[in-house]
This record gives sequence, C-alpha cells and structure tokens, in this order.
Amino acid sequence: MKKALALLFCVCILAAFSACSAAPAVKPPEPAIPAPREDAPAPEPEPTGADQSPPIEDPEVFYETEPPEPEPPLITTKADETGVFVKLLSQPDQLYGVSFYLPQDWSYTLNRYTRPGVGVEIRPQDQAAHGYLLIRCSDSFGVCGTGLKSEDIVFNGHPASKGTYDNAEVWDYIALTDFRGCAIINEAPDLFAEYGDEIDAILDTVEFIHPPAED
Repeated sequence: MKKALALLFCVCILAAFSACSAAPAVKPPEPAIPAPREDAPAPEPEPTGADQSPPIEDPEVFYETEPPEPEPPLITTKADETGVFVKLLSQPDQLYGVSFYLPQDWSYTLNRYTRPGVGVEIRPQDQAAHGYLLIRCSDSFGVCGTGLKSEDIVFNGHPASKGTYDNAEVWDYIALTDFRGCAIINEAPDLFAEYGDEIDAILDTVEFIHPPAED
C-alpha cells in the first residue's frame, strides 16, 4: 500500500513538471510608437560631400598669397658742380624709367605707390612741407574729368596733355599721350611762385623710358 502511494506521488510530480516545461513563454508588451503628427516638420537629410560647408581657412594663408613687394628701381647718378643727373629703371624688367637733372638744393624720394613702373618725388630741400612734383612712368594713368580743363601741348618732343582743375593758376598734371603711363603730377602748387623758373628748368631735362606704344 505504501509503495503504491509513493509511486502515485512520483507520477503526479512528473506530470506537473512536464506541464510547466511545455507552457509557452509570455513576452512583455512592446512600447507603443506614437504616430507622426501631420504638422511636424520633415527631418533634414544628412549632408553629403557636395552639401558640406568647406572648412574655415586660416586667415594667415591670405597673407601668403599677397603679391610680394616689387624690387626697388635701379638708380644711377652723376653729380657735377651744380647738381646731379638721376636715372631710375624698374626692376627686374627695366621696361619703365625716368631721368632728370636736379640742382644741388633739390632732393628726390622714391614713390612706392607707382606699380608697375617707377615714380620719384622731387622738391626743394628746405620746402619738404610744401609738397612735391611726382615724375612717374607706369603702364597707365587716369584722371577725373570733373572740373578739368585740358590743353594739348608738346613736352620734350612728346605729344602731351596739360590738365588744370577748377581754373587754378597752376597746372595739375602733364601726361604724355603717346606713352599713356608717363606723367608729371603737381602736388606742390604753392612752390611755383618762388621756384617756378627752377621747376621749368628741371622739367626740361625729364626723359621717360617706356615700352613701345601699341598701334
């Protein structure tokens, strides 16, 4: 009797264990995904290689691309008892140049704004505060026409134009018309009252070196 009860108890345990093993596993519910709103903005597409902004350049690279300072002109001088003969040639091409004779009490200074070509400022040594005359030879020369009165002249064998602004008593520039980049600019009109004769004598010695004029 005891054996029969023990056997029955074992059979019940085995049946219960088999029933538990065969029961399917219950999955937890998945979270609900909300439906997109009709007025919601569309997501922005990922940038491609063509759409990506270029990297910001280092500001220092722009300084590296600036044109270098031009070479100073070749200067030759020859002095005598009354003054000095001066000749300047652009470097390294030697395409542009000027020459002139200065009295002893006059001086000259290079003008670094004449590019390409050469430019030189001349003035009496004791009158530096009163301006200068600029003798320049470059590839071009332009003027403003407002208030300008122009007169055709011959300057040291070259056809030229003498320009005066606002009916001034003294001319403002003399520009060659065959070599259009060659000119003399008057930045010292007050000097002519005292040094007019010396200025005329200096200008009589001015010569320009310029590439042949194009037809």
